[in-house]
Amino acid sequence: MRNLKIIVGLLAFTAILLSSCKKDEPNPQADSEFQEMANLLNSDWHISSENAVTLDDNTHDADWSNFSLSISDASEEGGTYTVSGVPSGYFKVWSSSGNWVFEDENDPNLILRSDGVSITILNIDVNQLSISFEVENEVPIGLRGIGGSWNFDFTSN
Repeated sequence: MRNLKIIVGLLAFTAILLSSCKKDEPNPQADSEFQEMANLLNSDWHISSENAVTLDDNTHDADWSNFSLSISDASEEGGTYTVSGVPSGYFKVWSSSGNWVFEDENDPNLILRSDGVSITILNIDVNQLSISFEVENEVPIGLRGIGGSWNFDFTSN
């Protein structure tokens, strides 16, 4: 009888210990930041003004006035994008479509396009989006190319 009490006591003690252990739960605060960013990104974006596209802080001479970016299926995992109105010869700056993901699990302002371009979201709300990203220069030094730091300012529909 005494052995039975000891066994029952040990089982009860073990059950209490195991039930008090917490599992690592996802951080709902971090998840909500990424979902909030995804909700804001999920829109049709258009160039906001004549000077809304810059390369290395200079207004670019190509005609980007008809450029638009459509971000869809955005979630905490990422989404898809399509573009139109890319000036001739600038497909390396924006491929016609692709996927994107949040690049850093701690920062919802960093996204990675499926073509390997890392984008920083500088500013966003329901009406405006400003982004920046780098494009590798593929022409010899001294010739004008598309490489450098690109900035785009958009408005939404």
